[in-house]
Amino acid sequence: MLVGIDLDNTIINYDSVFKNILNKKTSIKDNHKKILKKKLQSVSLNLWTKTQGEVYGMYIHRAKLSDNFQKFLDFAKKNSIKIIIVSHKTKFPIIGKKINLHNAAISFLNKNIKRYKFIKNKDIFFEETLNNKLKKIKELDCDFFIDDLNKILNHKKFSKVTEKIFFGKNKNNNLKNKNWSQIIKLFKNKIKNLNNIENNNKVFQIYNKLKIVVKNFGNENSFKNELKFYQYLKKNNLNVTPKILKISHNKKSIKYSFIKKKNNLKIDQLILKNIKFINNINYFDIKKNNFSLAKDVCLNGKSYKLELYKRLKSSKRILENIKLEESKLLSKKLLEKFQILVKNSYFDKIPKIKKNELILSPCDYHWRNMIINNKKIFYIDFEFSGLDDISKLFAVYFLQPEKKISLRFYFKYIEFINKLFKLNKSQYLRMSYLLPIIYLRWSFILINKILKKKSQVNKRYQLVKVLNYLSSRNNYFVLYKKFT
Repeated sequence: MLVGIDLDNTIINYDSVFKNILNKKTSIKDNHKKILKKKLQSVSLNLWTKTQGEVYGMYIHRAKLSDNFQKFLDFAKKNSIKIIIVSHKTKFPIIGKKINLHNAAISFLNKNIKRYKFIKNKDIFFEETLNNKLKKIKELDCDFFIDDLNKILNHKKFSKVTEKIFFGKNKNNNLKNKNWSQIIKLFKNKIKNLNNIENNNKVFQIYNKLKIVVKNFGNENSFKNELKFYQYLKKNNLNVTPKILKISHNKKSIKYSFIKKKNNLKIDQLILKNIKFINNINYFDIKKNNFSLAKDVCLNGKSYKLELYKRLKSSKRILENIKLEESKLLSKKLLEKFQILVKNSYFDKIPKIKKNELILSPCDYHWRNMIINNKKIFYIDFEFSGLDDISKLFAVYFLQPEKKISLRFYFKYIEFINKLFKLNKSQYLRMSYLLPIIYLRWSFILINKILKKKSQVNKRYQLVKVLNYLSSRNNYFVLYKKFT
């Protein structure tokens, strides 16, 4: 998450400074800066401008941080929220002594913020005009921006893909009024609903008239893969994804339009549409696009054997560490199933795949990565996409944990896949050969998710989920008998 924050009267509170100075200069008495400003401007506009320059310059050391701002910084650091400051501030006062206001603000931050190094100098931007401030917010692609001024947040040039957070009190404000304690609560809810997916990618929602989905990528390759796949679909007029609203190469993030899920397709319709989607994306010449291999592609049985062995060892360590009653049972079941395949030389019998048999694939092809709305399917999450084995792709699909697809549907649609893609004999055989292997792979993936569960209750729940998966999909596993 990238949070932009205004400086004056949002991070820095000048109320007591204005009060003390104006009490000395005039007979006006009040505690609040905005009321003082209004009263003073009615007397002399120049006096207000001069006083403002003095407060932001020579007297800034008398100001203080807004209540609980330090707590917000601590919260942000703990939760890996990046903070930047964008301030509308001239370098020198318009009237009065030529004090460098930018340097004065930096000095204040350096002195008053305990976690100052968390906000680096390169992340503090001073803009001489309001328009430049709005441009900078848009240029930096802030996910959220916190300001005390309506004229910034409600400006027609304010970024359409940034959520607005109003700081302060204003009865006429159409945005929710917040102090730093309330802002911390707001972001706690954002963090709670944060969707962490594989490879450290993070997905969350922001609101600016419309809902927007923000996806931050854990590394450059994931970001480039997703972008390349989207561009390929767009180039070939395959309008089957949410609309991209903003791409940020610096942040390695993409903002998409939000689409509400409404599953109104029967399972037969859904499977058929999913198969046709794979056919559609492979209708064009994929060789021109220089796609790399999709994640976890294994070109032969030996590679699958090695992969499952590594996953088995990793799962064993996870299950030993959580020390739950069901752990030993699960670990034993997985080992037994893997040994059955090894003893029957199952991996040696899998037909090898040739490079010219590879197809373009989204890779993580299951219903969790699809949004169904009004009988249309929108596909998401292509960070692991690339050239893939069609047999592995559909084995992953039919064995997905999200929803059980009966073996009856598999046998029904494998013939349709065979005809549609014109599979050769080895591809057709490999389709069924891989089912017991992908069955185990999915089980290991589900075990890895235990690491993200904090409480023992949630860990046990995930364990039971894996055991249920093994039991409910076992008819896919026993297909190994057909080939031994």
